[in-house]
Amino acid sequence: MHTRLAAAGLRDVADKLEAGVRLQLEDGIRLFECPDLIALGWLANRERERRHGQRTFFNHNIRLEATNVCVASCLFCAFARLQPGADGAYTMTLEEAWDKLRARADQTLTEVHVVNGLHPDLPWDYYLELLRGFKRIKPTIHLKCFTAVEIAFFADLYGKTDEQVLRELMDAGLDSLPGGGAEVFAAR
Repeated sequence: MHTRLAAAGLRDVADKLEAGVRLQLEDGIRLFECPDLIALGWLANRERERRHGQRTFFNHNIRLEATNVCVASCLFCAFARLQPGADGAYTMTLEEAWDKLRARADQTLTEVHVVNGLHPDLPWDYYLELLRGFKRIKPTIHLKCFTAVEIAFFADLYGKTDEQVLRELMDAGLDSLPGGGAEVFAAR
């Protein structure tokens, strides 16, 4: 592997990692631009083993978008439909959403990952029952649902605080939020 690292121009990066020296921005750029995935993977695995030993975590999840109806109008989004009933718009019934998990409940799923559009007309209970139903079907499943943008939207739409929204969702079974969108909570 030493020859491969040298050929990839990463021998000095490997030496820094071995010595426990923090990598610099330039090192990160070189890693990002390196076309040798075998060398990169070897370095990454060696560093993972140095830090964490043989502990490795793999997640087996199902991703679900219960609705693509969304009032946000993000310029980059090809997923959303702005109005219920618009061409291509959909909103799953609770049974349809639960059936997605039921269809795979015999697999070794560890997580249900749910992100949606910002639907203006769904009742608050829809989201709470969605989570409760997932937990009834598979009580040990980890529910990673609703972006921070969705949480802020729920608070505004249903007249609750962000904390109330999170507490009620957690009481219904929410375990964590997916990453992204948390900047909506930052004071600007």
